[in-house]
Amino acid sequence: MGTRSAIGVKDINGSIRAVYCHWDGYLKHNGRILLENYTTMDLANELLDYGDMSSLREKIHPNVNSEHSFENPQEGVCIFYHRDREEDWEDVSATTFEKDSDFLKYYDDSEYFYLFVDGTWYYIDTWDWGYVQGEDVNWKKLTLEDCM
Repeated sequence: MGTRSAIGVKDINGSIRAVYCHWDGYLKHNGRILLENYTTMDLANELLDYGDMSSLREKIHPNVNSEHSFENPQEGVCIFYHRDREEDWEDVSATTFEKDSDFLKYYDDSEYFYLFVDGTWYYIDTWDWGYVQGEDVNWKKLTLEDCM
């Protein structure tokens, strides 16, 4: 069983575009990778451009001179459902939400949520009670200390 997570980017209008990630959603893995490798709005959005994923890794793009697939992934390269498992794009493309609470409800089976806002990553660990109170969502700023 994977440690599920959802990864989103909030735009200047407050809308969130997000994807699902099945494996290793905990802070020491996905949190650290996001914090260290997806540090700009362009990089965070490019990650979401590929849709839902099996595994988040340090790089989006595989070496074109080597095979990369779900069965035979290159080390350090994300595994996406559409690109690498050939799943239908309509089923795995990023989803857009108008409110933070809608983002959380949609991916309600995720243990961790990550959100990139104005150059900073935030997270929710669903084991911490009180992260949603009505429509208010209590995001925590993601730091390297959180990822240790």
